[in-house]
Amino acid sequence: MRTSNKKDGNGLKAIHIACSKGHQEIIELLLKHDKSMINVCDNGGKTPLFTSCESNQQNIACMLLKNTANVNKTSVKGISPLHKACKIGNDNIVALLLDYSAKINVQSENGFSPLHIACSNGEVKIVKLLLNKNANIHLMTKQGMTPFFISCSKGYLEICKVLHIKSANINSCDKSFYTPLHVACREKHEQIVRFLVEHNADINALNTKRETSLYIACVKESFDIVELLLNYNADVNMCNKEGEFSTSCCMYKGKQRNSTTTTR
Repeated sequence: MRTSNKKDGNGLKAIHIACSKGHQEIIELLLKHDKSMINVCDNGGKTPLFTSCESNQQNIACMLLKNTANVNKTSVKGISPLHKACKIGNDNIVALLLDYSAKINVQSENGFSPLHIACSNGEVKIVKLLLNKNANIHLMTKQGMTPFFISCSKGYLEICKVLHIKSANINSCDKSFYTPLHVACREKHEQIVRFLVEHNADINALNTKRETSLYIACVKESFDIVELLLNYNADVNMCNKEGEFSTSCCMYKGKQRNSTTTTR
């Protein structure tokens, strides 16, 4: 057991490696030798519990928690075991951590909460689990993004609907004043755009470049989205900082597309 406290170049101890591989008997032996190892950190601030969650080792996570592992110890980047469980998509580990009083609204150094992570990865079941445990749907990342904003950006319609039922702000802006509708148009998520306009999203909101959602849809040549926005009375006369109008952009893009088609 003399080598149990030695670390590799990344600061990993034997217990971290055993946790990542799911070797429960080895972990129990190491803890019997030195109980303080249960919360030892590698160079990135990751504990054995963090490693087990990151490696999707549910049984190991359960065993560590029963042995008083610190459920809320974060990495040097402020990432918690709950963040990791949400990222890998294991709702059983998420529920386990919450049962052991994991902080549900903990934010990493870039401001992401577990709910942000679950939304970003399309984990509907975990999103519902977190919301049922009163996760804060209004928390923002350092860039000003809410969980709803991220869901719209990623195109996860079901999650958008779940968050909307919980009174998510449909017009929440990031630091550049992009709204969920802006980013849905940018990413060409037509179903998300339809959902947003049907639920009274601000169709003429301007970002810091004075771009409307209609302008962005034109730039992206998303003509089905353009038509949808026009049907909901998007203002065609608003111009951006460069003095460009949505209608002019659409006409130019349309001509380009027709020219390309003719050339072929």
